[in-house]
Amino acid sequence: MILSAGPRAGSTLLQRICNARKGTLIWGEHGGLLRHFPSIYANASYFSMSGGEERDLYFQRGEDPNLWIASMAPDLEYVQDAMVAAVRSFMRTMYGQYQASHDILGFKEVRYYGGEAELLLRCYPEAHFLLLVRNPLNCWKSMPSEWGWTVDRWGREWNAFVRSFQALAAEHARCHWSAMKT
Repeated sequence: MILSAGPRAGSTLLQRICNARKGTLIWGEHGGLLRHFPSIYANASYFSMSGGEERDLYFQRGEDPNLWIASMAPDLEYVQDAMVAAVRSFMRTMYGQYQASHDILGFKEVRYYGGEAELLLRCYPEAHFLLLVRNPLNCWKSMPSEWGWTVDRWGREWNAFVRSFQALAAEHARCHWSAMKT
C-alpha cells in the first residue's frame, strides 16, 4: 500500500510505476474511507473494557437478566478480531473486482496518518507499506489554488503526516520510508 504525506507528494507516479508490472494492481485514492474505523475500534474497545465487570458477572451468574448489563460488551480480544475482520471484509469487497488476475493488490491514499496505518498493519500482517514524503515547499508549489489550502493548514498537515510516518517506519519493518527530493 502506498501512503502519502498529503497530496502532491508523488503517490500517483509511484502508483503508475507499481502498476507497470503486470499482475500488480494499486488502486487509486478512496477519499479516506478507513478514517472512521480507528474511532469505531476505540469506542468498541472502551465499552469492552468499561463493561468488563458487567459481562463477567452476567456470565458467571448464568446470564442473569436482573443484573445491570446496559454497557456490557464482548471481550477486548474479540473486539480486536472483529475490527480486523470488518476492515478486511470491507477492503476485500471494495477492491475485489480484479483480484483473480492480480497477485499483488493495494491502494494509494493521501489522507491517512498513523492510526489508519496501524489498523492496516494489524489487518494485513504480510503487507508492506510505502510511506511517501516529498519536500513540503515543492508540494505546496504544485498545490492547485482551487483546493483551498492555506499555508498554515498545509504546514500543520504535512508535519503531522511526517511525524506519524517517521514513527511507523521506526516501529515497523514493513513500513518503508521514501523521501522525494523534488
